[in-house]
Amino acid sequence: KGRDSLKRRIDIAAQLGSRRFTGSTGHTENKRDLYEGTLEIADYAQSKGILICLETHPPLVTNADVALATLRDLQHPNIKVNWDTGNIYYYNEGLCSATELERVIDVVASVHLKDTDGGFHSPNFPVLGEGIVDFPRIRGILEAASFTGPMTIELEGPVVSGKDLPACVAICKACADFAKSSGLV
Repeated sequence: KGRDSLKRRIDIAAQLGSRRFTGSTGHTENKRDLYEGTLEIADYAQSKGILICLETHPPLVTNADVALATLRDLQHPNIKVNWDTGNIYYYNEGLCSATELERVIDVVASVHLKDTDGGFHSPNFPVLGEGIVDFPRIRGILEAASFTGPMTIELEGPVVSGKDLPACVAICKACADFAKSSGLV
C-alpha cells in the first residue's frame, strides 16, 4: 500500500518533469523490510529517470553517521540525501547542521532550507535567519562542493500554522528575501 502510493507520486513527478524525489521512509523497526522497500522505490524511480533523495529523518538519515551508514548499506546509485538544515536539531541533541553537512556533502542531492530554535524535538521553525542555523556556513559548504541541486525553503510548525493567506505570503517573502540576501539562491 505505502510503496504503491509512493510509486504513484513518482509517476506524477515524472510527468511534471522532475528529476528528484524527496521523501521519508516508513518507521518500521524491521531494517530488512525498510531497506528492501527503499531499494524497490529507488529502482522504480530510476526507471523513471528520477533520483531518490532521502529526507533528514529517522531511521535512515537521522544525522551524518546514520546517513552514511544507510547509503553504504544500500549501495544504490539512485539514492542520495536531501539535507534539511533544521531537522538535525529536531532529531538530535548536540549536533550542528553545518558540521554534519560537511560530512555528507558528497552524497547530498537536494537541500531543505529551514531554520530552527535549536531545541530537541522543538517544532519551532522560524522565518529563515531568525533561528540558530548558520546559513553563511551552510552556503560556504554548498559553494565549496559546487552544489547545483535544488534548494527548497521549507516552512512548518507555529510559524505558519493557523495563519491566514496574507500572513503566510509575508512569511514566505521574508524567507525568500533572506535566502536571496544571504546568497543561498
